[in-house]
Amino acid sequence: MGALGDSQLWTLSDNRMWALVAALGACAIALWPGRTVRAAARRPRARSLLSTARLTRPHTKRAAIVAGAGLGAAGGLFAGPLPALALAIAGSTAAQAIFGALQARSLGARRAADVETLQSLADELRAGQDIAAAMTVAGDSADSALAPGLRAAGAAVRFGADPGPLLTTESDSPHATRLAALYSLAQARGVPLADAVDDLAALGRAQLAAERRMRSLLAGPNATAVLLCLLPVFGLVMGEAIGASPIAYLTGSIGGGLVLIAGVVLASVGALWTQALVARARGAG
Repeated sequence: MGALGDSQLWTLSDNRMWALVAALGACAIALWPGRTVRAAARRPRARSLLSTARLTRPHTKRAAIVAGAGLGAAGGLFAGPLPALALAIAGSTAAQAIFGALQARSLGARRAADVETLQSLADELRAGQDIAAAMTVAGDSADSALAPGLRAAGAAVRFGADPGPLLTTESDSPHATRLAALYSLAQARGVPLADAVDDLAALGRAQLAAERRMRSLLAGPNATAVLLCLLPVFGLVMGEAIGASPIAYLTGSIGGGLVLIAGVVLASVGALWTQALVARARGAG
């Protein structure tokens, strides 16, 4: 076998080169930290694993959508510009749907961890710990968004300062403001803080139970939306199985490419509309 020239050893067509550029750009956007993450990384925060993950996790909704579009375009450029555009639309839609599902799951896990932290604080107070020690112990033993604020608040109480501002600024949790208000009420009116925190934890558990019930009710509509999005793919597979060659038509001609783009746009609009309806129903519940 004769020696190959330098130009033959490594050759990329224009489509492949643009596909490589699109893929690398999508990966760079997906890994680039958002503004909130960069700002948070500049200031010392919590020691908890959950807080550390929040500081270093790079994905944002915009980055996920752009990265999905870039990866889709990278794959589609091998077949031409029109299929690349169609796959970019499909990739961005899929990335948005996946990001929304992961975000909802992460939010549920964070809320559950916050409720456990509140219950731990109530248990420490009922066991006879003073407020500073109870906050410190509950914060040290928890891995939640509320834990950093509890540790800072415990130190503030120990030195005679108001823990409310530290609770709200050092905790990325909606319960932080409520807990700070309960502490102020306990100090001003003599309300038993253990009972108040216990009630707040019970309220959090009730909210989590309501969210679980809503997710179970929305499982059917979610499954229907996924099935409707996959039906065109099944149609393409069936067409190829009977020899109709729909993929060759959709990727090999201008008319087919326009039909492909129109179909992907309609399917994406339907998927995003269904996702918006489900999110609205979840928020209303």
